[in-house]
Amino acid sequence: MAGGRAARRDPALSEPFFVVDDLVFRAITDDDVARLASWLRDPEVGAWWHGVTETYDSAFVREHLLDHEEHVTKAIVELAGQPIGFQQWYSLAGEPENLEECGLVASDDAFGIDQFVGESRLHGRGVGTRQVRAVAEWLLGPHGPGARLLVTDPVVENAGAVRCYEKAGFEIVKRLPAHEMIDGHPRDCWLMERRPSVAG
Repeated sequence: MAGGRAARRDPALSEPFFVVDDLVFRAITDDDVARLASWLRDPEVGAWWHGVTETYDSAFVREHLLDHEEHVTKAIVELAGQPIGFQQWYSLAGEPENLEECGLVASDDAFGIDQFVGESRLHGRGVGTRQVRAVAEWLLGPHGPGARLLVTDPVVENAGAVRCYEKAGFEIVKRLPAHEMIDGHPRDCWLMERRPSVAG
């Protein structure tokens, strides 16, 4: 469930999208392009995005992470002032095929999220769970865009991501056969959901 819109404003002059404790979700700038490419070249990160055989360079980042679909917002995540990951969120009402595959309708006010912690030295330390919980609570909360349901879709074999999302309040709903292409091969994914009543 990927897509994307870079923020339509001057990031240097704007406030972050939102802040939760020492996590800041801010607009992506040109200065982040090389960093994003470097993160994706790390096999621990890229293996679950498009795969380790993908060429992750600035051109890839600009095409796939900085494209301009109006319903999708993309952010750099900072931890204690240092960029550590990527986050995107989007209304599934803008993606009819995904909406149907998830068994939802536009009136469900469902949003999708995709994310990664780019600094692999932080993997396994709870940072990903904090990131996912923070964006989930903001999207579902009174200051977010009005989501009433969140979905994400990790590759079935990505056990670390599945555990992360479960700790952040998501539950597995169903298996999505051949949902993503990784290294040129179709891979099954889990459809995972979180609703506002989940404490996380």
